[in-house]
Amino acid sequence: MNGEPTRVEESYQILFGRLGDELLVAEQQPPSVGDPPSDPPVRWLVLLGYLQVTDGHFVDTRTSARGVDVRYAGVRADTVAARSGELTLRTRPTVQEGQPALVLSGEDPPSLVFGLYQASGSVSPLMTVAANGNLTVAGSFSGRISAGSVLATSGTATDGMLLPLPSGVSQEDLADGRIVLHVYVTPRIPPTSSGTALQVPAEATVDTDRRVRCRLRRYDPLMSPAEVSEQPGTVDFLVLATVAATNGGG
Repeated sequence: MNGEPTRVEESYQILFGRLGDELLVAEQQPPSVGDPPSDPPVRWLVLLGYLQVTDGHFVDTRTSARGVDVRYAGVRADTVAARSGELTLRTRPTVQEGQPALVLSGEDPPSLVFGLYQASGSVSPLMTVAANGNLTVAGSFSGRISAGSVLATSGTATDGMLLPLPSGVSQEDLADGRIVLHVYVTPRIPPTSSGTALQVPAEATVDTDRRVRCRLRRYDPLMSPAEVSEQPGTVDFLVLATVAATNGGG
């Protein structure tokens, strides 16, 4: 405590500028948190609006001109209400290309849009919720599958390969018992070079680790000596992931 006065006298002044002076408001940078009050006569400009002058008289008022709007601060308790019927929530004071925005529109039809700003200042939708509840997503949608739904993946695998899980299913889902897998494999019987050889599947299974076990047994009675041989095989697989519906339907 050094005994110096800490009070700052504040006042206001209404100024009438010219078009272009509104840019001075947008260019102002707020002080950092913890900075002491500035010494007078430092001023902070607040744009109240625009006046239309005809023959030296004020004839009308505006809240926007040349793309610069009046900034409003504060909210009503528990409510944020738009004046124009459209409410935009963004992460920065000014529009910047590539930055996210959430737009709630009460126009006909009403909608909720999440997207990114384009260079033109418009919002490119990434996700849209329409008034009827329809959800439109520009990209892919991932997450836990709902009760009663089925996800699938298929392909070809050779002996010893691990079968993949359907997209959206994790190993943790299997460990927790939320997901049940159904695996179907069909062995492929390739053609033989000999017209007398017999070739049949000796094994075509999948173990608990989803590893394929496929062996093909081959026998040619006209070969000398006539022996039975086995070799690795290939299967076509189908993996289904299901979530059983609970008693509550959830």
